[in-house]
Formats: sequence, C-alpha cells, structure tokens
Amino acid sequence: MINAPPSDGHVIVEAEVRDYGFSPAQQDGIWRRWREGQSFSLIGRALGAPMQHARRFLCHPMAMHDIG
Repeated sequence: MINAPPSDGHVIVEAEVRDYGFSPAQQDGIWRRWREGQSFSLIGRALGAPMQHARRFLCHPMAMHDIG
C-alpha cells in the first residue's frame, strides 16, 4: 500500500511483507541460518516448515533485515 499525500510534498511508503506464518523470532532465525550458509532445506526442517516457505520469505522483494 502506498500513500502519497500531494498537499505537503512528502511521500509515505508503507509495505506489507508476507511472513509465511513465521513469528518474528523465527524470521530472525531464518536470516541467521541463511547468513550462516544453511540450505533452504535445512532452514525449513529446523523450523518444521516447507523449505519453499523459507525460500519465499527470504526472496520476497520487500524482505529486508538488518544484516549488520
């Protein structure tokens, strides 16, 4: 969803990222495991979820995470 009020010249962007049923803690775990080099299969198995869900979560165009 994008809101762009023309009156003040500022643009506010709000995006909804699909979480594929993962809790915030699980999402952090997915990013951590991915940075460690684990495969999508291992990530999915560790979370008890289909590996496609982990892959889609990580590959979502709006998926962003602090990788610092």
